[in-house]
Amino acid sequence: DQAKKDLLKAAEKLTSNTDLYIELAKISNVSNNNQEALQNINKALEIDPHNIEALNLSAFLKYKLNDMEGSKKDFETILKSKPNSAEAYFGHGNVMFLLDDFQSAITDYNKALQLDDSKATYKVYYNRGFALSRMGKHKEALKDYGKSIELKANNGEAWFNRGYSKFYLKDRFGACFDWSKAGELGYEDAYNVIQQHCQ
Repeated sequence: DQAKKDLLKAAEKLTSNTDLYIELAKISNVSNNNQEALQNINKALEIDPHNIEALNLSAFLKYKLNDMEGSKKDFETILKSKPNSAEAYFGHGNVMFLLDDFQSAITDYNKALQLDDSKATYKVYYNRGFALSRMGKHKEALKDYGKSIELKANNGEAWFNRGYSKFYLKDRFGACFDWSKAGELGYEDAYNVIQQHCQ
């Protein structure tokens, strides 16, 4: 709260300071005041429309506020300036997934992995696996879910969704094993599925 007060006081004099508005946005974001955070980021972008940090935060906030078209546009602006940004491709892929454009999402995840596999956390593989499964490509999805689990073994969601891919591939035993593991890891929906398919 004190940091916010200090920054607002500074903003009265430093009206053209991009970094100041970015810091105000970060404070609002920590407080889960997303609309206020976005207002401050918009002020930062009025001063410097190509500021990558501001665009990243804008895309993230719009994503949280379910403005997928706005988030998509921000990521595309970032990629024009930084065409080798693995993080921007990952973010753009997540937006495309939520817009039900699974093939574009997969293309973005592929590009992110190609550019910088050191940033290929369990989330990249999980999200790509999920997109593949939504397209009915369960054999391919299994590989990505497996890699995600390899990188983070306690990710119950990955075990749960890998179970579904196994189920659709007629591997009922494997599916029930994965669902059981998901349940052990605290993914409660797994037990409903086990009762339905594994009794």
